[in-house]
Amino acid sequence: MSNFQINRGFTLIELVIVVAIAAILATVGIPAMRDIIEKNAVTSHMNTFMASIRFARSEAIKSGAPAVMCRSANPESGAPTCATGTATANWARGWSVYVNRDSDDSNYNPTAGDYLLKAQGSLVNSGGISNTGSSVVDKFTFRPTGLMRTGASKFEFKSNSLDDQQKRFVCISPYGRARILIDGTASCAS
Repeated sequence: MSNFQINRGFTLIELVIVVAIAAILATVGIPAMRDIIEKNAVTSHMNTFMASIRFARSEAIKSGAPAVMCRSANPESGAPTCATGTATANWARGWSVYVNRDSDDSNYNPTAGDYLLKAQGSLVNSGGISNTGSSVVDKFTFRPTGLMRTGASKFEFKSNSLDDQQKRFVCISPYGRARILIDGTASCAS
């Protein structure tokens, strides 16, 4: 018979080394993962916003009637209303897109022939979407030609941690086209 002993398990030193390596990796990896998650959230919010603008513009052209995309305090209700004023200037609360058949340029009114196209609820994990232009933009009204009734505007998309590295900017031209700005200090006119 042989006197071989089979080891089953880890020594205390091996276990302490593995736990120390795992702690070091978690300390380095968790902040980097948070940054990636926040950057993806900002990009997702920006893409959702730009898609809604494109959708409203195309619906105005297709229907031959003005289409409106407006900030809303209650976008997921049966009859969403457009928010106005600087107190509710955060577009991250949600918005609605509707065809404005009566061309009254006010709220969505189904009894006047308006019909709701899209309702975007509040965006989760958002640090806010705000207009950084000289005036607050509550709504975008697109004419049947695809042009906007309002002028150009610039929007800032912030991360949940409000980290300046995570900010993104979108310019909307008077023609209704949205584009991403690489540099936040750049002008939408350029």
